[in-house]
Amino acid sequence: MATVRVLVVDAATGRPLPWVVVWLDNMKDATDEGGVAEFRGVSPGRYRIKVRTMLYAPYTGEVSVSPGENEFQVRLLRAHFG
Repeated sequence: MATVRVLVVDAATGRPLPWVVVWLDNMKDATDEGGVAEFRGVSPGRYRIKVRTMLYAPYTGEVSVSPGENEFQVRLLRAHFG
């Protein structure tokens, strides 16, 4: 089994983004105050990560999860309204 940590940051500043919704396929979590969402008990394999928040453009990507600890970073771009 594996643990997956997803760090979500602002692409321009590198600052962690708290309270952002992160999906790892059908598993869902929100980032903590440090910008990290954590998924435990994940089977190794390929997964789709989706990240959604109000002020930033949505992100979708694929990752390969190996047994043990896995860490991924997602850099979000500010959304442009209007």
